[in-house]
Amino acid sequence: MESIGLFPLGVVLFPSASLPLHIFEPRYRNLLNTAIEKQSSFGINLVESSKLFEIGCSARVRDVVQRYPDGRFDVIVTGEKRYHLQNFTEGNASYFVGSVEYFEDVEEVMDSEALWSCIEKYNRVVEIVFPDRSNTFAGAQAMTMKQPSFFVAQKSGLSLRQKQDILEMRSENARLLFLNNHLDDILPKMEQQEKIRSVISGDGYMPPKPGKW
Repeated sequence: MESIGLFPLGVVLFPSASLPLHIFEPRYRNLLNTAIEKQSSFGINLVESSKLFEIGCSARVRDVVQRYPDGRFDVIVTGEKRYHLQNFTEGNASYFVGSVEYFEDVEEVMDSEALWSCIEKYNRVVEIVFPDRSNTFAGAQAMTMKQPSFFVAQKSGLSLRQKQDILEMRSENARLLFLNNHLDDILPKMEQQEKIRSVISGDGYMPPKPGKW
């Protein structure tokens, strides 16, 4: 197990995903400043309805975008590895420190048919929500990714709980099946339901760039 500082948030961070954050609370300014100075990782766990979920994702600060005179700052973080939070305590620096156990997916052969189907549906969603199509990506690119489902999950209109479910799954094929079923459900409704498009375009993630994975 490993001890890392924890940043509970109302978001789900996926491995390799980039997320912009505005850091204003003193304890989390301490946490992020330490991570920046030591080039170390910290953990992000979803908090929803006062519940802290045990499965989280480690993160590293990729870029400090701006610092403000009052000590606040904006950063971009990148997800790294998933973990199971075993326990946590309040550390000397006022933020929580947790003992985490990292885990990987089960070994399996990726279902290429499910992947290509998922990519096709994802691109259709992107074409509707982002008319410039700058966020679409080809199946050939997806085949080079270890876990392409985490890429698709960022901009597929998933609820927080659905994103958490995706994060917790230890099978790439299971995640692809989940996403295929979800996309089958929302695609016919997208022209009529502005709410779904709003969730996707405003869920906080930076637009994924396939070539950077």
